[in-house]
Amino acid sequence: EFYFDGNQLKSLPEPLPPRIDSLKVSGNALTTLPADLLRCCNLRNIRAYGNQLTAIPQSLCSCHNLCDVLLHGNDIRQLPDEIGHARSIRTLLVHDNNLESLPDSVADLRDLRWLYLYNNGIRELPESMLLRLPFLERLLIEANPLSGPTTWSLLSNIPGNLRLLGVDALQVHKYRVEAQEVLGREPPLLPPCVISGWMLPWG
Repeated sequence: EFYFDGNQLKSLPEPLPPRIDSLKVSGNALTTLPADLLRCCNLRNIRAYGNQLTAIPQSLCSCHNLCDVLLHGNDIRQLPDEIGHARSIRTLLVHDNNLESLPDSVADLRDLRWLYLYNNGIRELPESMLLRLPFLERLLIEANPLSGPTTWSLLSNIPGNLRLLGVDALQVHKYRVEAQEVLGREPPLLPPCVISGWMLPWG
């Protein structure tokens, strides 16, 4: 385990110790993560929230034992196109960044349970994303400027495996407006798993 939370670090040593299974470097001043993550073949957890990261190294996509990736509270503009190759990821927390879109391969993370996206700039989601994530339990997407068609697609096709879908009032409004265009009437009531609010609790 490589544990250096809250130490005002601006960089990490390269190469990292190859046998680490956890990289815990939250609350520092990092702008990048080491590019050689692929060498850490046992890496299961990356906890690097609350830094100044602007991108994620491509090598993360080849870490086939990754389970938890916590990168919220940074300045990340995009996720790697091949992130779906890291198919063992179960928790992906990238809220409070500057994401404007998601790569389609996010929907290939078939073991994904928790996906936190709130407070970004996302307008579109990968096509049929929820239906392609059979084990997803939590999706929080408040405070994103989702387009009307995206909001309609998201809220009109909610699979039974989803236990919590966090949206905001504007997104619900767009859903209702879009329903008038698609159905010519008010939409059906949203299921109980949909919570309209902001900053839903972790637990």
